[in-house]
Amino acid sequence: MNIEFATEEFLSGSSVICPQCGKETPIFVSPEAKPASDPQPQAEILQVIKQPDYYLAKELQLGDANYILYLAPGDVRHLQVRNFIKYKADDWIAYFKQISLTPKISGPYGRESEGLEAVIPEGFFPEITWEDKFRILHSFAVLYRDYGVPSAVYEYFHKLMKLQSLEFAECINSWVKEAWNNYFIAQSYAESDQYLIMQRGDVTTDPETVCFAVFKKTPFVIQRFEELRKVEETENTAENLERLRRSSFTVFVYLMEDLRNGLFKIGQSQTPEKREKTLQSEVPETSLRFYMPAHDAAEQELHEMFSGKRVRGEWFELTPRDILSVIEFLKQKGDLSRASADFDWLGKITLGV
Repeated sequence: MNIEFATEEFLSGSSVICPQCGKETPIFVSPEAKPASDPQPQAEILQVIKQPDYYLAKELQLGDANYILYLAPGDVRHLQVRNFIKYKADDWIAYFKQISLTPKISGPYGRESEGLEAVIPEGFFPEITWEDKFRILHSFAVLYRDYGVPSAVYEYFHKLMKLQSLEFAECINSWVKEAWNNYFIAQSYAESDQYLIMQRGDVTTDPETVCFAVFKKTPFVIQRFEELRKVEETENTAENLERLRRSSFTVFVYLMEDLRNGLFKIGQSQTPEKREKTLQSEVPETSLRFYMPAHDAAEQELHEMFSGKRVRGEWFELTPRDILSVIEFLKQKGDLSRASADFDWLGKITLGV
């Protein structure tokens, strides 16, 4: 964790243990943070146990968002967010174990629930216990109360990073708060390669509901994207090798474009996407446009066909009609059923002929 505050204590009730990997995710106290529990909470929590209606109302409570608790058939209670986070999550769990065999919780609902909307613990961890569900909801409420991070923002961050555990502190570090719900500020980050922008909603159809989440590329974010890149590269390599195995060929013949000058490379590789990454490390403006399993000799035959358009090495100056000729040639020499293409690009090429 990179986040640092003046106080080193953990926020009471804010630690969540991932049910899959066992990792514990804490949130730290900010200098202005209000404690999540009173100095002597046990006396009052005992009062709750003796008088359930003290906090667990049978009717929806106005003035604050409410969680809905299903304690038994016919026994539904409403618990205000402010009261839920007044105590540690485990205090509530211990209490509910005394009054219900299988308590369930959903929400929060109500006019004050905007910052906690769409908190669905099962969306982060498909198989969790009711206790962990309580802990996750409690942590999201604390995250919003003390750091102003809406649940939707963390959900964006979690999905963007394809995380396997809850990384609240890293989200706090990365999120650009002033850009939330502000189109113009969000767009000021659009041209920077140091930030990521995620959009919810459609500006053209319903601009009033559009939200923008902007995240800074912190060391954690950069490292995570590198991990995902390596995983994707490994998966693509395995997929390509399997496609070759299923065909009667041993290589892919590909078209790669240099976006700076419009030149095309006609090459061959068993792993064209990996080859693209290698070239991008030297020339970032390189894009893999098309590849297909084909005979080893197909690459050399194409080089000879377009020898008059060779600029250097395997790079050629090809017209849209030339490109379609390359693809038509490969259809005759390769396995079209296992070809891959940038279809947006290919559509433009076809329309341009």
